[in-house]
Amino acid sequence: MGTEYSPKTFFKKTPNQLLIKYFASKNLLTEYDFSELPENKPDPILNAWKKLDDKTQTLTERDFIQIHELACETGIKAFLEAAKPNQQQLIEKFEPLESHQAKAFTVFLEHPEILKEAHAYFTVDQIGLGSWNDCKITPALPAKTDSQSIKDLASILGGYFKNEQHRGCGNCEIDVYRRGELDYFIVLPEDYAQAFLRWNNEIIDRAPLRPAFQIVFVYSQKDAKLSLHMKGFKKQIKQAVTNLFLKNIISTSATQVHQDEEVFDLSKMTQDNFNFQYSAISGIESAIIKKMRYLIKGTPDKVTIETSAGNNSQKIYMLRDKLLKSFSQSSLELNQVSITVTFTPEQNKKPKTRTFEITLPNSCSLRHDGKDALIRKMLTESNIEMESF
Repeated sequence: MGTEYSPKTFFKKTPNQLLIKYFASKNLLTEYDFSELPENKPDPILNAWKKLDDKTQTLTERDFIQIHELACETGIKAFLEAAKPNQQQLIEKFEPLESHQAKAFTVFLEHPEILKEAHAYFTVDQIGLGSWNDCKITPALPAKTDSQSIKDLASILGGYFKNEQHRGCGNCEIDVYRRGELDYFIVLPEDYAQAFLRWNNEIIDRAPLRPAFQIVFVYSQKDAKLSLHMKGFKKQIKQAVTNLFLKNIISTSATQVHQDEEVFDLSKMTQDNFNFQYSAISGIESAIIKKMRYLIKGTPDKVTIETSAGNNSQKIYMLRDKLLKSFSQSSLELNQVSITVTFTPEQNKKPKTRTFEITLPNSCSLRHDGKDALIRKMLTESNIEMESF
């Protein structure tokens, strides 16, 4: 999604035949003949749409916004991933279509079963920096993904937020997806009630709203690891929700959860001869530490060192030694790093980079798919992300 949504731009980017097919499927604007309308000149369709009543406009625009969100490279990749094992058929359907918008609209019209899963992948892949907390689990058992277990968990989490947080009325919905070797649980509990100003028959009034908020669990049985995205909540609430999830989806009486233990070991990065380890087939060209944050032991103070190091992996260490020479190494604890990974460029293209942060004991801004998965493997091979306890 490169630009903000606007109806006029959306109609202009969408092939006329797709707009006509959409409105026909909703039994709308059937009194108009748009068959001879030139492409990229959608004003007659747009003007006819504007004459629909407010409720119908709102419902159709909800569809248009969803299509607009997925009309990008990330969205198209999500469609293809969600289409497995029929991915090749979707690739062939995409071939004659010239734009991401046309591809996204086609999936909306013809493959609603793919749309929901693809939108879930897309949403998870947009989760930003510093948003994941990891914990290790032993023993790592298969996750329960049957409908009754998921229904029970939704009831338990909805009840928790209602009774402990006074959020919502206990409503909660959970969608589960298997993505490679990972189990994704997208949890949507009901949030605090809100009211917003709106136009209603030419009068401003307040409309009540009970929004949902999002929690995402990603479980890897192979790595014995659970990752949590739960933005804006205190540590103890995250731990309580994680415990409820584990108790109902993964745990047995013998299960041990290491929520407060370190998943990452940054001590190796304090050595100026440290180098990241990665295979030649990983596609990684270089990995450079760009920022270090040290805790000064026995005080609440922190020192952050940041450099535009380019490809010089030693620059951050030279700057550290210059600025922190008055401190003994034993008085400092490396607590956070920012790392930039550069990937080998494709032919005639600029190299792609990925900058991410690791914060002790268990926070990492990397996602779990694509190039981020390759970087996580590099962290494991470099003994930064610990495989087990």
